[in-house]
Amino acid sequence: RLRLRMFRWQKTPHPDDAARRRFDDMLRAGVALLQTDTLRGIELLLRGGLFVLQSGDERDLGKALTSFLVASVALGKDQATLDRTIEETEPFASESHDVHTRIFWLYGRGVARLLGPRSDPEGALADFDRSLEIMAAKHVLPSDAFTRCSTQWLRICSLVGMGQFSGAANNLQSSLEDAWNRADLSLVPMLAGRLSALSSIALGDPSMVERAERELERARRAWSAPSATLQEMELAHGEWLLHLHAG
Repeated sequence: RLRLRMFRWQKTPHPDDAARRRFDDMLRAGVALLQTDTLRGIELLLRGGLFVLQSGDERDLGKALTSFLVASVALGKDQATLDRTIEETEPFASESHDVHTRIFWLYGRGVARLLGPRSDPEGALADFDRSLEIMAAKHVLPSDAFTRCSTQWLRICSLVGMGQFSGAANNLQSSLEDAWNRADLSLVPMLAGRLSALSSIALGDPSMVERAERELERARRAWSAPSATLQEMELAHGEWLLHLHAG
């Protein structure tokens, strides 16, 4: 089926474990870089997917094809392309015996549902929740640690997109405390910026707005990347919302 779709894939009878570890490294780095250096993240996802197809290792086909889906979302592909990619990827990923593949598939489809041209935050939330449930039940950390953090952030984005600001605020507080405790300075500014400001303003609680301001200031001191990143944009958007609210 893959050969018919011009992927030029052929199963190898003796898959290389070293090659599999290399792909996992490329995949995790690609997902992480999507939030700080999008173009390099996309490149790693695409290179990793092609690497698996060239290696002929069927164990990681689901993750490889899901990496193409995530890259397609980041590249701004149209809804028809995303729908087709989901349809083609699902048989290889959703029923995989590999728990990491199922986790990444749910993450990738959730990203497509939330950030695609036809946003579906309810469907995305269901995918993110299921992905987190599997991670909690299977104790797959630390190999999926960044996917877990990114999924938590996207889950809160879904709640905000659905107008569920109270649920978003509760999730933000616990997730932000956990991120600080783990010294996860990649996730902290993503939680303490736009989402925190928006949910606290929407709920109309002055004490929550004040807390959002404090958390944003703390995150701003901790985040010192010299170039434009998603974290920087989240912080800047949060500052703009809080300043606009204050008049």
